Amino acid sequence: MFAIVVSSQFYCVWLCIAVLTAYDFVYVTCCIHVILQLRLLKHNIKDALDKYEENPKQRLCCYIRHHQFLYSVFHRMRNIFSVMLLFHYLVTLGSSCFVLLQLVLRDMDAVSYASQIITIIFFIVQFGLYTFPAEGVAFEFLDVPNAIYISKWYRNKVEIQKLVLYVMMKSQQQQYFSGAGLIDINVETFDSVLRKAISFCAVFKNVLNN
Repeated sequence: MFAIVVSSQFYCVWLCIAVLTAYDFVYVTCCIHVILQLRLLKHNIKDALDKYEENPKQRLCCYIRHHQFLYSVFHRMRNIFSVMLLFHYLVTLGSSCFVLLQLVLRDMDAVSYASQIITIIFFIVQFGLYTFPAEGVAFEFLDVPNAIYISKWYRNKVEIQKLVLYVMMKSQQQQYFSGAGLIDINVETFDSVLRKAISFCAVFKNVLNN
């Protein structure tokens, strides 16, 4: 029975490692792909507006369709990773508070202290792998109007200006990945997790001292 339990534990550990690694890898890879596609799209739109052509409408329509496609990819990713992002937010916040409390309240030897530090670093780094790529995707979408604005859009016809105006209006609606629609996942969320964990430990320690 003991051997079965130990085998099950090893199986679950390796399964969790494989699933988390694959899931994180897919998420980060998709975010990087969308970021690179948006950067290429900004360059192409600016290039089409800067180079004077008789009828750049066909090229711009192609780029606008690609912009809409990237938006659809973003919304699909947002729906797919929504629950997972909320789960990691709660796990990171709870684990950080728990580990910091142990560091503050318990007397530990060097090995235990180092293991707790490594644990909290692991949770924070993993949550950073979700927040920073999400921030990058949101920034690139928001930066599309800036790429259009610094181009020579004013040299083109009115119908061309109307096309790029649509893209600018669409991109002004800044959107982030969300945790089940409850919180936005970005760099500010990453910062708030650290501040909340430290504040919780400080308040809890003051309560015990009083």
